[in-house]
Amino acid sequence: LDIPNSVKWIFDAAFSGCSGVTGSLNIPNSVSQIGEEAFSSCSGFDGALILGNSVRTLGYHAFVDCSNFSSLICLASTPPTIEWNAFYRFPMSIPIYVPYNTINSYMATSIWNEFTNYQEIAYITISCDNGNADNGAFIASPLAENTAPTTVDNLITETAYDFYQFNLSDTLGEWQNYKAHTDDFNLVN
Repeated sequence: LDIPNSVKWIFDAAFSGCSGVTGSLNIPNSVSQIGEEAFSSCSGFDGALILGNSVRTLGYHAFVDCSNFSSLICLASTPPTIEWNAFYRFPMSIPIYVPYNTINSYMATSIWNEFTNYQEIAYITISCDNGNADNGAFIASPLAENTAPTTVDNLITETAYDFYQFNLSDTLGEWQNYKAHTDDFNLVN
């Protein structure tokens, strides 16, 4: 479920009980507040929960009974305020990815300190010489969908890692998935 960038707030009970929605939930950087019971009992989600970098508040029971998420990615440098029981009956042992050098801040914050499997988000830039001075970036999925610019050609999130090349094909340029464009290209972790 991809919430559009035009959304600023997700109001109380907006998606409550939508258990038929599967896959990942991507809350964009435009959203600052997730209301009470906004996604309560959405047990069908079985991918990543991605909270954009502007999320400041998670309301009471916002993700209650969302027990099948595979990971939590929180892009905010400052841990969002979590109202009591926002993550009730949520898998607190899943991997939780936070920005570089913020794990201690999250672990020192109420309710965030109940998560047990913290990992840092890291981006590694590598050079890409394809003859026209374009640049590439090695990005761990599913974090690639939160890069700037947000338009990525052939975004692949099902694999562990993707290689994206920034192509200066026009005045703005675009991100392209190199694995999708080159049949014999293979990355080894």
